Amino acid sequence: MNQESALLILVVVLIVFVVLCIPVFLRIWRITKDVKMLLQNINQSLPSILKNIEEITTNVNSSSGLINKKIQDYASIPDRIMRNIAAVAKGMHVFAEVLLKKEKA
Repeated sequence: MNQESALLILVVVLIVFVVLCIPVFLRIWRITKDVKMLLQNINQSLPSILKNIEEITTNVNSSSGLINKKIQDYASIPDRIMRNIAAVAKGMHVFAEVLLKKEKA
């Protein structure tokens, strides 16, 4: 009788354990179902997201190239100004020399 009662207690404990595990398994099943739906949504929207990112990258590259060209154009302006100033200064120097030579003569 001792073995039978121990076996009966073991069966009751196993039944209680299984009953207590049912909500956990249901919760896991719902979570996996939600994750599956989320993964499907991500897979559906991912191509459009990647296309948008590619367009944004193309626009940024184009804009940065244009900005770089403008910066190079503006960087060459001081060189032009310096050449013009040097030419004007040389012209004024020659003018002053000619003017001073006429006054001496």
